[in-house]
Order: sequence, then C-alpha cells, then structure tokens
Amino acid sequence: MIRNIILLSAILVAAVLYTIYADFSSSPVKQGGSDLTKTERQKAPLFSFQTMMGKTHSMDEFKDKVIVLNFWASWCAPCVVEFPQMINLARMTQNKSVFVFLSVDDNKNDIERFLKKIGKDLPSNVYIGWDQKKEISQNLFGTYKLPETFILSKDLNIEEKIIGADIVWDSHEMRQKIETIHVK
Repeated sequence: MIRNIILLSAILVAAVLYTIYADFSSSPVKQGGSDLTKTERQKAPLFSFQTMMGKTHSMDEFKDKVIVLNFWASWCAPCVVEFPQMINLARMTQNKSVFVFLSVDDNKNDIERFLKKIGKDLPSNVYIGWDQKKEISQNLFGTYKLPETFILSKDLNIEEKIIGADIVWDSHEMRQKIETIHVK
C-alpha cells in the first residue's frame, strides 16, 4: 500500500514538473510558418473602443500604421513590467505605429491609479482604453492570459501574437520589427 502511494506521488510530481518545463521552454513569441496559431495571419476583427478620456476610436482609423494591440491589467505583474518599455517603443516608432492598450481591470479607478503611478506623458500614438466587459479581449481575440499582444500590419492583418512578457519591448530588435512591418 505504501509503495503504491509513493509510486503514485512520484508520477504526479513528474507530471507537474513536465507541465512546468513545457510551459517555460516554449517561446512566448510565435513566429513564421507552421508555429502560427489559427488567429495569426488573418484579418484582425474590427472593433471600436473608448479611451480613458472618453473618445471613441475604430481600429480602421489606424490603417496607415502598424498597430500594437496590448491586453493588460493593473494587477498583472508582467504587464506592469512591460508597460514602460512599450511606451518607450511607441515613442521610438511614433510615425510608424499606434499602440492600443486595452485594460481588462474590473475597476476603472485601478487603471487611473496605475497611469498616475507611471507618471509619464504618453506619446500621441498611445491610446489607453478599458475593456470592462472583456468583449474585445475574450470575445473577439480569445485572450484569457495576460499580457497578450497582437502586432497588426497596416492592412489590419495579424502579423504576430505575443503571449507573456518575455520581450524587451524597447530593444533595437522590436523597433526593427515595427519598421519592417510598416514598409510591407
């Protein structure tokens, strides 16, 4: 009996360790070829959103620029880490990109408090909205893990889907990626 319990425990521990290893060993960035998920290389769903300032925008307004669509929340530690880097990238690519940050926070005050805490003036190509009912994040894009970012081409095709925050957003590589997609 004890031997069976030890054996069962060992199998459970091995399964848990394998699951953790598989999650961390896979790249958060899906690129090219057959590794793309079903939603990539397809037209992005068109939607409208309201900024924190109350202005409504439609995604097709930004057709002439690369769109970086980020789903985040103020309580999400990886989101908090990547947010300033993404703002820096937005500044570096201001003429070529638009960054749309859609928060899935339950409380609007949490978003406002977060934005006040970062205390930076946002560049004009940054739009921050609130997806309170998660109609855009979950219903249109199937986003349940945060952060999740979609990079859209000028013709609103999904070029890349990035899950997690293992990207240095203000790196030369990411700046080059935006510029490359912009000239397509």
